[in-house]
Amino acid sequence: MKHHLLIAGTGRAGTSFLVQYLTACGLDTHLARNPEDRLDENANAGLEDFPTGDANLPYVIKSPWLYEFVDELLARDDIQVDAVIIPMRDLVEAATSRVVNELRARLGNEGLPSELTRWHTWGSTPGGVVYSLNPIDQARLLSMGFHRVIHACVKKRIPLLFMEFPRFITDGEYLYEQLRPILNGVDLSTAMLAHAQTARPDKVRIGGELASSTTISKGDLFPNFDALDRVALHREITNARRDREIYRTEAETLKSMIVDVEHRLEESIRDRDHCKEQVAQEGSHRVRMAQELEEGRLQHESLVSDMQRAHQQQLEEAISERDRTISELRSAILDVENRLEKKLQDCDHWREQAAQEGSHRVRIEQELEECRRQHESLVSDMQRAHLQQLEHAIDERDCAISDLKSTVVALEQRLEENIQDRDYWKEQTAQEGSRRVLMEQELEDSRRQHESLVSDLQRGHLRQQAEAIGERDRAISDLRSAIVNMEQRLEENIRDRDHWKEQAAQNAAHRALIEQELEEVRRQHKSVVSSMQRVHLQQLEEAIAETDRAISDLRSTIVNMEQRLEENIRDRDHWREQAAREGSHRVQMEQELEEGRRQQESLVSDMQRAHLQQLKAAIGERDRLASELTKKSAMIDEILTSASWRITDPIRKLHTLLRHK
Repeated sequence: MKHHLLIAGTGRAGTSFLVQYLTACGLDTHLARNPEDRLDENANAGLEDFPTGDANLPYVIKSPWLYEFVDELLARDDIQVDAVIIPMRDLVEAATSRVVNELRARLGNEGLPSELTRWHTWGSTPGGVVYSLNPIDQARLLSMGFHRVIHACVKKRIPLLFMEFPRFITDGEYLYEQLRPILNGVDLSTAMLAHAQTARPDKVRIGGELASSTTISKGDLFPNFDALDRVALHREITNARRDREIYRTEAETLKSMIVDVEHRLEESIRDRDHCKEQVAQEGSHRVRMAQELEEGRLQHESLVSDMQRAHQQQLEEAISERDRTISELRSAILDVENRLEKKLQDCDHWREQAAQEGSHRVRIEQELEECRRQHESLVSDMQRAHLQQLEHAIDERDCAISDLKSTVVALEQRLEENIQDRDYWKEQTAQEGSRRVLMEQELEDSRRQHESLVSDLQRGHLRQQAEAIGERDRAISDLRSAIVNMEQRLEENIRDRDHWKEQAAQNAAHRALIEQELEEVRRQHKSVVSSMQRVHLQQLEEAIAETDRAISDLRSTIVNMEQRLEENIRDRDHWREQAAREGSHRVQMEQELEEGRRQQESLVSDMQRAHLQQLKAAIGERDRLASELTKKSAMIDEILTSASWRITDPIRKLHTLLRHK
């Protein structure tokens, strides 16, 4: 079975404050479960629950509609009501407070014609009920509901906790003593702290408003409709002034935001100019790098051409040297062959050796030719690879330079557009500020005109009232003097009594007419004042609407400026990244250039070393062949001069003769 503590009564008697107070004391309430809920700012109402069959409700339930379902609630066997808190307020004030809230809401409806705000009845459903806005009718409903709740609780023996409103708003100890039976475990200090945190005595308004109203006659139990309308109108004007102050504060905040945004925009412009300078520096550095690359390329081409010429000369010299060596070898071999041809009969051994020498010579020539082809192929491959690398690097550099040029042009265009947008929005902001100042001046002028008109009307009304009262006093004094004269002459002029009676009746009728005129003047004055207040309220609402539109325009302007500022920041970051990439690309190009120089120097040194090695090998081979040729010549001379050669000479001649035959 669920236990609950109920808060009920006529309403408008501090029931919402009791929910806040019990929440601060630690009880399970609607506000404890829904801390984001707030009271209505105008009516100070809310935080209500309705106990349906399967609802998961807090321990404390507040409902001003309890009289509608109190019998069904107390008859349920799954709910136990521990107590019912009923704050007591003056019935006239409770009913009047509800009617004033209804009138204030009706006055706050901007689409409603002003003539309809004077109606004494109202309705909200098409074809539905028409209800009265008279506090007496509202008091009947509240008193009937109040009696029904108390009667049902008494029948079920439910404890009732009565307390006086607004005393428990201002007296925390009184409230604690009244609620002590249900505040289990809460001491006085905790309860007083909760009361100090939640009590708002300034929210209790209707009693003071009715007491200060001059339209309520003494002895009237309920205020008339004019008094209620004046109170509701005063509340709506107060709300409008509060909203105007809020909008003025928001306008000041927006002004400061605009100043901050302009400051940030100036910073972004300075950053943009700095990025421009960096880009210009990068461009000049890029031009210098391009010039250095061009100079390096020219130097490299000159060096390559010089190396090619030197290498070609060296190759030509080596080839000519080799050709001379070969020609010498050929001549020597021909000589040897001629000399050996004469001695073929006795020189089979030397013939074979000569054949071996010829094959060795051919092999040497083939090896030399192969080495020459390999050398030429290697040099041409190295030259082509190096030229391809240089052309690829130059193409990449040209592409990067063209991309940077297009990027710089696009950046300058976007920066020009940002500068134009900034100037345009500066002009728009200045125009908005001037329009806002003009609107505030017009509002102040209209307020002064209204105050002047009201004061003039009041002075005119007081003057007319004083004249009417003076006329009435003069008439009364004349009447009194006439009555005195009549009494003095009554005995002497009995025959004229009827005449004086008629005169007195005419004077009385004239006095009554004067009093009626005074009453009519009072009603007209009230109507004029209320109509002027309504007109002033409409003017305030129009001014507030205009302020809302201006604030919305300012907000949209600020949003646009923030978006443009973010775009400028993104552009600045982009150009910073671009500058960083350009710097890294420049460093990489310098490294590649340095690496190319090192590779070129290494290639030149390798080619020089290979060429020297080839020259050394060719010279060594030439020296070896020369030494071998010298040895062979010496051997041939030795053979030709030997005794065996002379002995075998006839045999060789015979062999030659036989071969010829």
